[in-house]
Amino acid sequence: MNHRLGVVPILLDKATSVRHQAVLALQRLQDPINPTCRVIKSFMFHLELDPSSEVRRGILQVMARSNLTIPQIIDRTRDVKDTVRKQAYLSLARVKVRSLTIKDREGLLSAGLKDRSEMVRNCVAKVVLPSWLHNLGGTYLGLLNALYVENYVETSTLVLKTLFNEDAEENDGEEVCRKKTAREAKKEMGGTDNRKCTSERRRLV
Repeated sequence: MNHRLGVVPILLDKATSVRHQAVLALQRLQDPINPTCRVIKSFMFHLELDPSSEVRRGILQVMARSNLTIPQIIDRTRDVKDTVRKQAYLSLARVKVRSLTIKDREGLLSAGLKDRSEMVRNCVAKVVLPSWLHNLGGTYLGLLNALYVENYVETSTLVLKTLFNEDAEENDGEEVCRKKTAREAKKEMGGTDNRKCTSERRRLV
């Protein structure tokens, strides 16, 4: 493995495309629980300081999640680029909720649901919340307990409103699908009846 780690300096290349490809090449060589891992150290360095949002987003896509890397991923939810913030939330959607501090859980949801970018807000509402909800047993109460609702009433209320809105949209979507299916079935049946009537008339003539 060591001879392959020579690719790490490529992350310092001037060309954004080269650095991005280096990130993809290094993903299988990372050891996220080893604080001395050169790949992880390079990832975290560039995640904070690389001027290219594409490189930062690429690192978030491939960097393994651990107690060592999660704080760096959380930091990127405050990145200046919408695409990077969204990717950070997508990565955090896959962590065990209990592995985050209560302060981090609350802060991530509060900031994400209020983000200036609709893309990020939708990501938190449609990906992070459902994933965390599933991780906590699928009950709203479990999620609220994980947020320590007594101390974070405002955020807990915002989370509930978001979940209720998502449920309502899902139900509306299902109703639209049912009506569309019924219309199509009725139309098909009507077409079949008309063809039968035409056939009968022809036989009578």
